Amino acid sequence: MGRKYKQLSQPNVAGTWAVKEAIAPQSTEVLKRNIQAIGQHNMALARRLCSATELSHINLSNPDEPSYLLHRTFYPLASTEQAADVLMNAVPEGKGILLFGAGAGVLLRGIRRVLPSAKIYVWDRDPAILRTLLSRVELCEEINANSMEFYLGADFLKLLNMKDDLHFVAHPLLGQVYTEEAL
Repeated sequence: MGRKYKQLSQPNVAGTWAVKEAIAPQSTEVLKRNIQAIGQHNMALARRLCSATELSHINLSNPDEPSYLLHRTFYPLASTEQAADVLMNAVPEGKGILLFGAGAGVLLRGIRRVLPSAKIYVWDRDPAILRTLLSRVELCEEINANSMEFYLGADFLKLLNMKDDLHFVAHPLLGQVYTEEAL
């Protein structure tokens, strides 16, 4: 049986989130703050992110280089911030960014560096990957400012309604994995 993130509790009366058991000491507080911020805008997603999540396909033994298990081989989950320079080179002015595959946060930070005022929509089909990102990168300010939104699984259908207003950016690894799965 694979590793699991511990389940987060539902919001208490004060609207804050508590962890029933430690997820990872250095990332628990970041994850809690990010999910709390998401809960201010999308309580249903926040609750889904608090469910216990299978983790056997994500290797977090080296926190600086998480990896993703695909066909019995682990591949780096983190991209590089420099990849954002290449990927963002042709983004039309005024378009939002749809990051297809959340990754570990490195590409997301690069996108924010290259296009600091763009609204970013982050989607992943895997709650474990989304929680990995949310435990590694402090995003409360962007979430609370409504400059970043998160979508999970079937929420992708909501993004299809905005497709003409979004520039599509696929995570180098996850974009390929998810596209192959869909075909």
